[in-house]
Amino acid sequence: MQNAELEDLLEDLKGASEDDKTSVCEILDAVGHRSFGPILFVIGFVALSPIGAIPGASLFLAALTILIAGQMMFGAAHLWIPDQIEKRSINSSSLRDGIEKLRPALNKVAAFIKPRMQGVLQKPMPRVAAAMAILLAVSMIPLAIIPGGVVPAAIAMMLLGLSLTSRDGLLFILSMVASLGAIAATIFLST
Repeated sequence: MQNAELEDLLEDLKGASEDDKTSVCEILDAVGHRSFGPILFVIGFVALSPIGAIPGASLFLAALTILIAGQMMFGAAHLWIPDQIEKRSINSSSLRDGIEKLRPALNKVAAFIKPRMQGVLQKPMPRVAAAMAILLAVSMIPLAIIPGGVVPAAIAMMLLGLSLTSRDGLLFILSMVASLGAIAATIFLST
């Protein structure tokens, strides 16, 4: 993913948050219903932003991840979200603040992302990525009550989404290592 593409994604997210509240449907429309990679990235991004600190937000994001990654794992051609979830909304100012706070770091990361080692991303790896996203979501559940507890899983999910979107096999491998680290941290912190 080139820097301009990531910047476009951030601007699309920001554009979706023009009203007081931004619905899940508006966020999905901004990133595209057919794109699992950007959606996983956005879920990780929201979990990492100030919105993720809202009580219950991490649990909602975990459930949404399980729903989305489950469809990806079973090879769905496009994303389906129940109406009740699509109508849920978040505070738009928190979303915009999160975008601005994370933009500098994301721009630095985007400079290193490019399509490479694409053989790593051939079947069945997208389904393996979906299974890892589900494990990350499950790991978020017990840590939702700890302030900042979901940060490792959120970062791993962002990296996973970026690797799928950019077709960067090296980043995919790194995201899988980060995911295993986040899951190990969950096990350590939960015991």
